[in-house]
Amino acid sequence: MQVTVNPMQAEARVISVAPESELGRLLEEVGAAPVILEKEGELFSLVREDAKDIWAMYDPEKVREALRQCTGVLAGVDRESLLSDVRAAR
Repeated sequence: MQVTVNPMQAEARVISVAPESELGRLLEEVGAAPVILEKEGELFSLVREDAKDIWAMYDPEKVREALRQCTGVLAGVDRESLLSDVRAAR
């Protein structure tokens, strides 16, 4: 099982749920839309993950072309200032 996570978030933790448990039965009702769980005023988003192949539509030539089109996009940008801004944003 592969879990896709936003790189800016902490790594996802996989918790196995027994199908016969109360939570397991509730998960059967989760459709395509996210479910919001509430615990003492805190909200948690529960989203069904697709088990699709993330590389199915990958076209290496399109990637190369996109990279060629990006050539020079940062020309004239102050490298040290950019790196400083990136570090500050972290």
